[in-house]
Amino acid sequence: MLTKGQARLFFLGGTIFFSAIFLVLTVDTLRQIPERQNSGPRRHRWCAAR
Repeated sequence: MLTKGQARLFFLGGTIFFSAIFLVLTVDTLRQIPERQNSGPRRHRWCAAR
């Protein structure tokens, strides 16, 4: 059984830990977006019709 202080530390520690993981994964995903996109210098089909 955890005391009230231990439960608070457990909650805050877990919150900080998983928030940090979430932020790292978000930044990593945002860094990879340009590499994963297929768009380049070519124009899309709907642009050529104009």
